[in-house]
Amino acid sequence: MFLGAIGIQSAEKPDDSLAFQLRIPIHLQFTGLHTNSLGSFGIAAWTIFSDVTEEDNNTANFNVIGSLWQYGERGSWLEVMGGYKRTEDGFNDPALDIRLFDRTVPKVNIAAEIAYFPREERRRLYTWLAMDIPISLRKYQARIGLESENIVSCSGRRDSLGIGPRLVLPLPFVSKISPALSSSLTTTYQYRNDRDFVRCYLGLTYKFGKK
Repeated sequence: MFLGAIGIQSAEKPDDSLAFQLRIPIHLQFTGLHTNSLGSFGIAAWTIFSDVTEEDNNTANFNVIGSLWQYGERGSWLEVMGGYKRTEDGFNDPALDIRLFDRTVPKVNIAAEIAYFPREERRRLYTWLAMDIPISLRKYQARIGLESENIVSCSGRRDSLGIGPRLVLPLPFVSKISPALSSSLTTTYQYRNDRDFVRCYLGLTYKFGKK
């Protein structure tokens, strides 16, 4: 499951302290609207609650909806969506969002995202890339890899760049509620040019429609 989550705040100045973040991405896929030799087409949507540990950040969220293309034999997909980021002060910042989850290479999951925010005073390009492979913890199957999140400003603000390790812990008990549900807890440490952080994603995906 793709757990890439938008982190849109531009850096103002370096900070030596370590931040902790908890984000909750909710991912919906309505599949099977049309199927041909290229794959299956449908509708995708995301709602991402930004860092819920911040006292003044509880209303910030990211919402997009758009087209879904599923391809390959192992459940790869591409989503092209539009929507907005709702800021802490209640402003809706429009966005174009493209997400990819690719499992073409055996055992390797590749997830990527590009988001563009056109509002002139905060115009920016957000990129996110993650790669991971499976590891066995006795009878439990986890995944380990690298993750990079970058914000490139087009309005004169300082760019925010980073990379670091990530650990994905699937939560298989969620599928017992419904086979259409999947969930995982992902933790990443980002070494950044502004402020390092430890971020946890508690993600939930629900797939429905024709198979």
